[in-house]
Amino acid sequence: MIKDVEELANVQIRTHLETSLELADNYVLNSPLEEMIGPFIHYIHPSGDSSFNLDFLVPLHSDTDQFWIDGDVDLRNAKLHLTDLDLHVNKINGELLFTEETVTAEAIRAMVDNQPTQIYIKDTTRNIVVQAKTNVSDEFLQQRWPWLTPLEGNANIRANVWVAKDSPPESSNVVVKVRSDLRGMRVNLPTPLHKIADLQKDLVVKVSLRDTNVVPVEVHYGSGAHADIKLHQLAEDQWDLQSAHLMIGKGFMPATDGAKLSLTAHLPEWNLLDLKTIKAFIAKLNMQQSSLNNAYLNSAETKLDIDIEKLKWGEESLGSVALSLARKNSTWRGKIDGSIAAGTIDYMPGSGRSADNHSTARGMLSLKLDDVNLANTKALKNAKNLLESTNSQSISPVQLPGFNIVVKQLMWGDFDLGYLRLDASVVENGLAINKFSMYGRDHQLSTKGRWVTNNNVIHTAFDGKLTSKNMAQFLHRFGIYEDIRKTAAAINFNLGWDASPFKLDWQSLNGKVGVKLKHGHLIGVEPGVGRALGLFSLSAWQRRLRLDFSDVVDDGFAYDNVSAKFTILNGNAYSSDLEVDGVAARVKFAGRIGLLAKDIDAVVTVIPRSSIALPLAGAVGGPIGIGAGLVMQQVVGSQFETLSSSEYAITGQWIDPQVTTVPENGGIFTRMLWQLQKLTGAQNKSIQ
Repeated sequence: MIKDVEELANVQIRTHLETSLELADNYVLNSPLEEMIGPFIHYIHPSGDSSFNLDFLVPLHSDTDQFWIDGDVDLRNAKLHLTDLDLHVNKINGELLFTEETVTAEAIRAMVDNQPTQIYIKDTTRNIVVQAKTNVSDEFLQQRWPWLTPLEGNANIRANVWVAKDSPPESSNVVVKVRSDLRGMRVNLPTPLHKIADLQKDLVVKVSLRDTNVVPVEVHYGSGAHADIKLHQLAEDQWDLQSAHLMIGKGFMPATDGAKLSLTAHLPEWNLLDLKTIKAFIAKLNMQQSSLNNAYLNSAETKLDIDIEKLKWGEESLGSVALSLARKNSTWRGKIDGSIAAGTIDYMPGSGRSADNHSTARGMLSLKLDDVNLANTKALKNAKNLLESTNSQSISPVQLPGFNIVVKQLMWGDFDLGYLRLDASVVENGLAINKFSMYGRDHQLSTKGRWVTNNNVIHTAFDGKLTSKNMAQFLHRFGIYEDIRKTAAAINFNLGWDASPFKLDWQSLNGKVGVKLKHGHLIGVEPGVGRALGLFSLSAWQRRLRLDFSDVVDDGFAYDNVSAKFTILNGNAYSSDLEVDGVAARVKFAGRIGLLAKDIDAVVTVIPRSSIALPLAGAVGGPIGIGAGLVMQQVVGSQFETLSSSEYAITGQWIDPQVTTVPENGGIFTRMLWQLQKLTGAQNKSIQ
């Protein structure tokens, strides 16, 4: 031992190194500096060239505690890797200063995502704080966090990283907080989360990286969205979602009551059309979740509490709705209450495994509703139009669960449709509709069918019966037909088409329909064949003798019975036995009705009752016609009706059909009247 050194209390050492950051870090980690800045170095993993200056005072005796360090590192195009965030920072240039207690830096320049970045480092009593300001793109964010797919554009961010000084070696105790006003970035999510690029909306994300492999994440977006998430890292690229709680709208994050997953939403307004945006977001998210273990998501205890003051479909309001659901042991149970419906929900999700039987793989949905009020017919029409405009192949029955739906009272505005039940079971290629029934005071519908996929083509079929004591009211309420009054009806049908149940495809429509109507009235049947029918709608023949024809327009055509059987082939309805048994006449129809082309090609035969054939003759042929009619009625008796029949050919489009008399195919009396018309000059073969 040198005597002069022994007499010294301490030694001051100055060093200068031109070396790589890897070697400089190794030097620091094997010196007294390790305790102070070791955790910081473990976290950032720096690399690249540097100039290292160190001036430190070392005590030579144990009874002397004087010790200080004053050093700096000149970074030249250095790099660092934030391993927990998988974030690379390149082209780092600037000076890092440190003492025995602090680490600081002013305006270090770097590149993140090819964007200029400024980095500041300051020291507090317990933490080393790294601050960074930069601009990031949607592509940069989505490469690291695929669930950020709704972001579009670029935005400035400010990031703070707190590294605890007292962390043990090789451990991690780091907190990262990122802030941005998102100006310049569009958020493609439904209201109230949606944001245009020019709008400012604050986003704060806080991530705590600790040594337990559990990563808490807090997200605050504007004033209307908050999330608490915990991720569990199983391996380098494999994560488990330990818990997630999301709050949207006004209010505070509620108590979770033991649930691992929860969604709470209190919204003044929400549009159902936004479901398309959510569906697209979830589809993209699922494509990127290969590194996330989803088994936990399918069974974790979950709560949904959604309250919407005004639910909308497009521009139409559907009223309020409140939905409360809880999942336990893979089964969802809860309640729905709102302007449209109120009742209970049970849903057993499918396993999704092709090896399981079809019911187990696709699950079961059960709805028991006390009442459903479909008062907003305009909104329902919009919903129907949307379903019809959607590619019928996009809603595949092989993806749907089975159904068990009961509605105790179904209302259409103030029209009581009664009790409804729908039972559908899962089959290999779709759904078997075992029962679809609706029972009201004046009507009953009972049908069964199937909704399946054959050779990648959707097919729907129904076989059933509809009866009604007042079919006119039923048709009026649904806006199907308004030119009919009172009639009772029984309709049998067996129909199928190549599309979903929501989209009737006329071109592929095939099947059979049987119709029976009783005691009704057709009104508004002019012009065309309606004029011909109207000539026979007389309550008494004396009116024709007085040349009174007001009832042709005012009363329409009354009937006692209507019966018909239609065979439908590729959108065309054919019938050879449609018969209307009217009060004034019998009408027979034979021909084709084009349901797709909206045209007609048919022959109608009108056979007047004997009680009105005589006044008809007077109306058409005058006194000569009355005399001929009296003679014919006395001679032929009950066969007079058939002998006085008239035939009409109807062709063309529905909106403008051509109705032409065919006198040569009429009865004897009709042909006689035709000759009388020739004599009087009143002949006109075309009925307008």
